[in-house]
Amino acid sequence: MTIDKLFSSIEQTFVAQFNLIESIKHQGDKGENREEILRNFLINHLPSKYGITKGEVIGNTGYQSPSIDIIIYDAINCPILYAEKTAILPIEGVYGIIEVKSKLSKKELCDTAKKIKLFKENIDKNITYRICNIQEKPSLPFGIIFAYDLDRNSIKSLFDNLEDFEKELLFLHHNVNLIVVLQHGLIYYYFIDYNIKTNRIILSSDDIHSIYSKIHLIEKNIELTRMIEYSKENTFGKFFIYLLGILGKMKLCIPNIDNYYNPRYPIIIW
Repeated sequence: MTIDKLFSSIEQTFVAQFNLIESIKHQGDKGENREEILRNFLINHLPSKYGITKGEVIGNTGYQSPSIDIIIYDAINCPILYAEKTAILPIEGVYGIIEVKSKLSKKELCDTAKKIKLFKENIDKNITYRICNIQEKPSLPFGIIFAYDLDRNSIKSLFDNLEDFEKELLFLHHNVNLIVVLQHGLIYYYFIDYNIKTNRIILSSDDIHSIYSKIHLIEKNIELTRMIEYSKENTFGKFFIYLLGILGKMKLCIPNIDNYYNPRYPIIIW
C-alpha cells in the first residue's frame, strides 16, 4: 500500500467516525468526541518528543488562554502544571494549537481565527517567552483549524472569508497557518519570488513573519498570498505531512517556572 492510499483510508475512517458522532444529541459530547479522534491519532503517530493534550496555556504576565482543543507541546522539557481532564502548560513549551470543528461555517472560521490571533498576540507580549536559554529567538507558535466538513458553503468561500479577516490584522503571523477540511482541501500561504522564478508553500509563523517583512522593505517582485489546495481524499495525509514540516523547523525555550512564581522572596536554587 502506498502512503497516499494509507492516509486516504485513514481519512475515510475519520469521516465515518465523525458521521457516527453526528448522531449524538448532546453537543458537549459531540465536541469532545470529534477532538478526541484527532488527538488520539496525533498521540499515536507523532514522534514521542511532541506531547498532545487538551487544555489551557498560561504566561508569567498573567495571561491565561481559553480552553484549547489540541495543544502540541515539548514533551521532554515542558512541565505540565495541572494534569487533569484539562491540562495547564507554560507558554514557552508550546509549539502550537489546533482547533477542531465539525462543520466549518463563516462564523466558526472567524471566531476561531480570532481565538488563534489572541493566542499569538499574547505570546508576543509575554516576557518569559523572550527570556530564553537558547541563542536563537524561539520559534513563533502555529495555529491550525481542522474541520471534518463544510457547513453548506465551499472552501473557496472560506478562502474569501479569511481574506476579509486578514485585512484587520496588524501582524500577518497572527493569522491562521493552515485550514484543513477533510474530503475538500487545505488553505495556506504561498510565496512567489518572480526574481528567481521560484515558489513554495509557507506554513510556519516565522516564515510568514520574515517574508511579510521583506515585502514591506523590497515591495516588488515577491508575493505572499493565500492558496487553496483541492486535495479531496488526500487532505488528511497532506495535513499530517505539513504538520510534521512545521514542527521539524521549530525550536523552543525550556520553561523557567521560577518566573511564574511571585513569592515575597525570590526562589534561589544552588
